[in-house]
Amino acid sequence: MDRFERRLAPKLAPLADAGDRLVELVVATAENVPENTGLAKLVRGPRSRTENMALAAGRRALNQRVEAMIAEPLDQLAEQGRLRDDVDREALVEWIRRLVNSLAVFPQPHDRGATARRQFVADFLIPSICRCADAFPLVRQSV
Repeated sequence: MDRFERRLAPKLAPLADAGDRLVELVVATAENVPENTGLAKLVRGPRSRTENMALAAGRRALNQRVEAMIAEPLDQLAEQGRLRDDVDREALVEWIRRLVNSLAVFPQPHDRGATARRQFVADFLIPSICRCADAFPLVRQSV
């Protein structure tokens, strides 16, 4: 995760909009899973009983790491009044983790390029957690 976060930092730096950074985090993390053989094995399976126990034990740590990664864009969205008031952070972290797993494991039904993958995530993620999709013109334009 440390190496991944170091590689991700330059991609996030030029993105001024918190929604854009959140989308980039989700897409880049999903793209990283197949490249990381250890993560890919844990996500895809089959897993041994020991690996299942380790994954279960590490789920809290994994959620904390995901929360740490998405905290800054979520905090900024909240400060700007763009994040829905009823969004439960713990549930959101789990949902994003599951979204990442799904994007990483299941082949896409359409051959989307990098821009289309980001737009696909932005089209569904941002409206589901934010007050108004119209408040996010940069998401559509910059990802």
